[in-house]
Amino acid sequence: SIHTKDGNFIIGTISHGVFQLDNTGNIISKIDQESGLNNNTILNIFEDSNKNIWLGLDNGISCVNFNSPFKVYDDKNGKLGTTYASYKHGDYLYLGTNQGLFYKQTNNSNDFKLINGTEGQVWNIQLIDNTLFCGHNLGTYIIEKDVAYLISTIPGTWKLDLYPFKKNIIIQGNYNGLNVLKKTNNKWHYSHKIKGFSNSSRYFEIIDNKEIIVTHEYK
Repeated sequence: SIHTKDGNFIIGTISHGVFQLDNTGNIISKIDQESGLNNNTILNIFEDSNKNIWLGLDNGISCVNFNSPFKVYDDKNGKLGTTYASYKHGDYLYLGTNQGLFYKQTNNSNDFKLINGTEGQVWNIQLIDNTLFCGHNLGTYIIEKDVAYLISTIPGTWKLDLYPFKKNIIIQGNYNGLNVLKKTNNKWHYSHKIKGFSNSSRYFEIIDNKEIIVTHEYK
């Protein structure tokens, strides 16, 4: 084990890789062979002048940069599928994939878990009005920590935008065109479809209180 320059501790183990702890003993991160080390047995630890951590292993040497702004999550079993959207909200990190909406808490090293009821294609994750929305093949969800509430069953929600001229209105683009969510009694709910327009609306911009520009794949 060593006490690093930034005040943390690095603990090497015989069979579980290496742990990074803060100065009160809380586990910040764990790295083992499954997450990138050459071997799970740590025999020696050294910190260089750039704060890289060098590990002498039972089989080879590994270098770990705990201060990197990037973390790699390797989905070796294909549990997550293809990622289409991500969002960090509070202590939760969300991934929207073609398999559903997954989450994990950022302060631990647990795996991503599927939020019940969100199986299927996720297109979008957005924070609007301090509310986290998920655009899904099945419709529109509101996400509260690890729970999803389906508030619109209009299929294929590509994108949502707060209507800037009325703060209780959200315009959403769907497979069938543009639809409206409305906030009443402090709760968002589905209101109606904008009539006379049924083109799939993946990308749109609200120009003023009367005009919305929509792009389409071939129209």
